[in-house]
Amino acid sequence: MDPVTHALTGALVAETGFRQRLGRAGAVALVVAAEAPDVDYVLRLWDRTVYLTHHRGLTHSLIMAPALAALVAAACLPVGRGRRFIRLFGVALLGVLMHIVEDLVTPFGTMLLAPLSWRRFSLDWFFIIDPYFSGALLAALGAAWAWRRRAPRVARVGVAALAAYLGLTGVLHAVALGRVDRLAVDRGWTANATAAFPLPGSPFAWNGVVATSEASYQVLFSLWDEGMPAPRRYQAVALDGPLRAAEEAPIVALFRWFARFPVVEVRKGGEGPVVELYDLRFQYPLRRAPFRVRVQLDGNGRVLKSGWAS
Repeated sequence: MDPVTHALTGALVAETGFRQRLGRAGAVALVVAAEAPDVDYVLRLWDRTVYLTHHRGLTHSLIMAPALAALVAAACLPVGRGRRFIRLFGVALLGVLMHIVEDLVTPFGTMLLAPLSWRRFSLDWFFIIDPYFSGALLAALGAAWAWRRRAPRVARVGVAALAAYLGLTGVLHAVALGRVDRLAVDRGWTANATAAFPLPGSPFAWNGVVATSEASYQVLFSLWDEGMPAPRRYQAVALDGPLRAAEEAPIVALFRWFARFPVVEVRKGGEGPVVELYDLRFQYPLRRAPFRVRVQLDGNGRVLKSGWAS
């Protein structure tokens, strides 16, 4: 999720009783820890390739979570005025784990087992920014601050409501994925993989994708509608023969590792073929797919230039 939502989640959970028991240090530890895993955003300052390789890696790992929580707890000790490290460590660990869960439900992918495994895990329930979740979070936090005497009770009700909404998105995802699977069967596609990714603006809007050996298919649909729109077809393109050098480019290897439903497009350029790759996971209306790779070849199939197109 977005950094603001992470911070607000930490602030709301702090009001459930942690601030009352541990004072300002407990609240600060929770908010900072709920934001701490996104410290890897600084990688954007270096290079997009470095960012894509490591974002949601070590700082988002269940294995490394205790170490990150210990750093946050140690940093909050001066605010604690005698609070024991172990208590601050406990709330900080809770904050880090909350962040990991909130990222796990989005399609980007989180390396939960780094450094033992660099596989990205995702549940695909939430778009990166969910206005209903963030709005309810802000309302619950505002209510807890307005009624200080009843803040723990108000905050607990808010957390329970948000947890229920989270569960609802999981149910909606299962329904959406079921529709995509049925579409593949009805069309007679031999699916290698299927997925349903949330679209921005509504938990009922979904991006369905089916990958076969011959092509990938994308359908944007709403759960409110009974039928499914006509899917769009993306022909599979093999980067071999005169295009082999594009496949061997390091940035393409990184993209292949990151992408779940890669699409390859080839067009004529001024000096030779231009190859572009993007992921249907992030392809939807009003937005050009991010993390789009472009490789320009010359007439002899050698790489002239490679990098990010978006």
